[in-house]
Amino acid sequence: MGDFHPIPTTPGLISGWVGVDAHVGRAAGAVEVVRAFFRRTDHAATGSVVAQIRNAAGDNIEVTLGDNVESADATGSVTFADGDPILMRVISSDSVSMNVGGAFELLQSSGATTFLTTLTRVKRWLKITGSGNDTLLNDLIPFVSAAMESAMRRDIVQQTLTAEVHGITQGGWRSELVPKHWPVSAVSAVRENGTVLTSAQYRILGQTLIQRISGTPVSKAYWQAGFVELDYTAGYASIPEDLAGAATAEVALAFEQTKEGDGRLGLTGGVFSGQFDSQFRAWDWQPTTKYVLSRHARVV
Repeated sequence: MGDFHPIPTTPGLISGWVGVDAHVGRAAGAVEVVRAFFRRTDHAATGSVVAQIRNAAGDNIEVTLGDNVESADATGSVTFADGDPILMRVISSDSVSMNVGGAFELLQSSGATTFLTTLTRVKRWLKITGSGNDTLLNDLIPFVSAAMESAMRRDIVQQTLTAEVHGITQGGWRSELVPKHWPVSAVSAVRENGTVLTSAQYRILGQTLIQRISGTPVSKAYWQAGFVELDYTAGYASIPEDLAGAATAEVALAFEQTKEGDGRLGLTGGVFSGQFDSQFRAWDWQPTTKYVLSRHARVV
């Protein structure tokens, strides 16, 4: 199962909207839409709507809401390159069948990027069409990504952790462990003082905690004194859009402060007569980036 992305309800979706492509998302990396779901809040026995999720080339997943059908879905495969718009098109709509919304299921078909933004996004931001600055931009992208992850005190890109050790100083009172990385998407093994636990002896809570459990119905248990080792997968398979946008803006700013971007890195003052130094501005995040980082930062 992939990630579901909502499609806002469009009021009064009647003949004037038929055949019009509405933007309902933008691909961050190479992705694949595998399911489309549509729902209408106003429907009647004689009203009918046919709608699609599609790419710019016309590949689509089509859903039909027949007479007196409020919602329906369909599966398929529509691929999008990085930066491509994800489109909704209503093929036919009865005047009594309005207010269409829904969701689409998105898979990351090319795997997670190792950085927080991409060359394509940065060049689109800077309105660069040629490849003459690709080498410099490809140097700045990992620099900014690493600096942002360091500022957040956590890794964002999905990774697998093995034998992460947590000490339990006193047994019989602690039910939850906090992994060092999150969100936790899967746990492959938990070892308590060297003993491998079964999947019925622990569970993931809210993608941030590993809880010791027992019994049926499930109730919380307590870790034994000693140590617990975790093998798990954490991080995002698809970079959150606020982080991707902030990273894109920071890479673009760094580029604009270089000679290739018609500036000097951090330069705020020139050489004055009789002096041999210049004034340089210390590195700092843009205000929007600071806010985004604070929302994702690890609390220590």
